[in-house]
Parts: sequence; structure tokens; C-alpha cells
Amino acid sequence: MISALILRSGAKENLNMRSAFLHMLTDAFTSLGVVVLGIMWLFKPWFWLDPIFSWLIVGLILYSGWGLLKDSFQILMNATPPGINLNQIQSALESLEGVSEIHDLHVWNPSAQSIALAVHITVPDQMLGKVDDLATKVRTVLFEKFKIDHPTLQFESTGCNNGELLCCIPKNGDKNHNHG
Repeated sequence: MISALILRSGAKENLNMRSAFLHMLTDAFTSLGVVVLGIMWLFKPWFWLDPIFSWLIVGLILYSGWGLLKDSFQILMNATPPGINLNQIQSALESLEGVSEIHDLHVWNPSAQSIALAVHITVPDQMLGKVDDLATKVRTVLFEKFKIDHPTLQFESTGCNNGELLCCIPKNGDKNHNHG
């Protein structure tokens, strides 16, 4: 139980800590249950409680492990995190002065406590140094509105697919498709 209590605070922020916390908590409940059953068996030989208790432990492990498995799978598959709406990010960024459009927008969790973003931002043709202020504004909006703390921004001056979120790569030299 002491190990579980020590790990408890980190379990809210870190997937590995949550896994260790749940493992220690399950071990503590298992040990406690074994002691209680042992004491009960001194007075009542209800040995049929052993398999019932075992299945309760299995249920507890499956219940606590399912959330870990789901969160880990989301991270490994670079899935868009729950609560992130790509259309809202697109609207927020395209509403900034100096942004013509965005495309190739991807948002994922590189870890349980971080959100990353990669996006192409189309701006009017200008000197590269002028986009530094715009990059700061974009990073501020992403962090304050969406808690995105690891953005990768690619600025370009040519539009792509009329503002669609994903660009098409030209096929066989087709010059009718722009790409970023």
C-alpha cells in the first residue's frame, strides 16, 4: 500500500506511473484478500471463496488494465487525442492575421502528458524573418486554446487544394495539383 501511495501522485500525469500504481494497488488488494481469506478459513472452511476471490482479482486487473491498454494504443498509433477538434484548430489558425490557409494538419500524443502538432501554414510571399512573429502567435494560440505544447510549423507561400486539410501529391507529373 505504501508503494501505491507513493506512486499515486505521478499516476495522474504519466502513463508508466499509472501502470506501476495500478500494479501496486492490485498487489495490495490481493495480499489483503489473501490475509482476510486465511483468517476466515481459521473459523469457517469456506474454501469455495478462493476461486471467487481469484476471479475478482482477474476482473480488477482487466478493468484497470483496459484503460492503460487503450491509452497506450492511442499513443502508439499517433491518434488524434480525445477532445481535440481539427476543424476548430483550423478555424483558430486561419483566423490569425497573416495566415492564408493551413493544410496537412496532424495532432497526436508523443507521450501521455504532451500534445504534438505538425501543420503547413500558407502565408503571403514575404521574407522569412517576418514569419517569426506569426509563429509566436500561432504557438500561443495552440497552447492557450488547445494545450498543444509541441508544435512543428512549416510556413510556405503557395496554397494547396483550396484550403483542404490534406494536400494531394501530384501523380505522374500532373501540374494541376499543388503540394506542400
